[in-house]
Amino acid sequence: MPNVFFVTQGQAYEFESRDRYIWAPITSKASANKFYWRNVELVKKDDVIIHYAGAVNGGISAISQATTDFYYDSIPKELRHVAEEKIGTVGAWEDEGRRVDCDYVFLRNKMPIKIFKETILKFKDYKFSAFNKNGGVNQGYLYELEEPIAYAMIKEAVNLNPYLKERQFIVDILKTLLL
Repeated sequence: MPNVFFVTQGQAYEFESRDRYIWAPITSKASANKFYWRNVELVKKDDVIIHYAGAVNGGISAISQATTDFYYDSIPKELRHVAEEKIGTVGAWEDEGRRVDCDYVFLRNKMPIKIFKETILKFKDYKFSAFNKNGGVNQGYLYELEEPIAYAMIKEAVNLNPYLKERQFIVDILKTLLL
């Protein structure tokens, strides 16, 4: 059974989605090794990822299927540039990172996270969750997603974007999560 993950990409969304991957550093130069960076190692081929770009792109902006297991890779050039210019944090990261290649399906009708607040508050795990106590998104990168929350998000994405029914991996994950 594929797992479902929730990635918060922010400014990196433009480049990661265009080039169809997710990437996180192994450590910071201060030797920090964040659990939400390590979570990239959990992603296996065929897992599903819900992409959240927040204020940058209107909320949940894409759903993807992992086309590879995670692998180690240096920071992509475009991501280095956007991090240095817009985020100002890349200098704190080591150059090596974890990467997963993905088949992105873009949502024409994006979804703000607030429409899932009730579901998030009811089902979120309080430790290592993508969501805070108010139902908002935690700062971080990649999180394992609780099944009821994943189902609600993917089901609503299909309701708002009916063309998603044409993608077999989306149909299959909804059936799997419903069981």
